[in-house]
Amino acid sequence: MALIQGQWAGFDEVGRGCLAGSVIAAAVILPEN
Repeated sequence: MALIQGQWAGFDEVGRGCLAGSVIAAAVILPEN
């Protein structure tokens, strides 16, 4: 989780790394309510 300008962002990544294959990353910002 990261706090950026008053908004929380959840993020995750999966993969073997740039030398062994693709990496997929995603981030989600949800409203406070």
